[in-house]
Amino acid sequence: MKRAKWLGSKGLDWIVPTVLGALVVWVVQIDNTLTTDVSVDACRFPFAHSGVRLGTGDHVAVEVLPEYSDLWTCGPAPATADGYQDQRRAEFVRPDAPLCMLVGYVAGDDPGEQAIAYFPIGSRRSWDADRAGVLYLGANDDPNGCGQLATCHAVNARKIVIRIEVRKPWLDLPLLGQFR
Repeated sequence: MKRAKWLGSKGLDWIVPTVLGALVVWVVQIDNTLTTDVSVDACRFPFAHSGVRLGTGDHVAVEVLPEYSDLWTCGPAPATADGYQDQRRAEFVRPDAPLCMLVGYVAGDDPGEQAIAYFPIGSRRSWDADRAGVLYLGANDDPNGCGQLATCHAVNARKIVIRIEVRKPWLDLPLLGQFR
């Protein structure tokens, strides 16, 4: 049997594996999303380990579940996870964010490990993780002390419940490599 010259020496032999490989990638549907609900105490410092481990590039979405959450208190009155919008201080873990706003950081397994950078979350936020590690969550407040207390977090009260959704950006199949 003669092969057409434009197909080269391999003829159609390369088409079958290529088409089958593409079909396998297209047909394989892997749920690469983790969803979990977490309770966050306003009085906890160092922040609570959320139980969620992030990889660099993971897409993270956090949302407060109002039907399961109290308003929490970090000062004069109950507040939402967006905090008291008119109260910001240089002493807060995140100085440019309001008092009592839900904030977080990503670090290793030890909750006492120094946070690289706290970031604001509030009632709802989504982002792509820029580093791998455990997600820690808490209320934006002064960690250095309030009068006789070791930390201002000690006078805070109540908790909120949030839903965390993490979607892995890469589909990693050992035989097929990594696909976006």
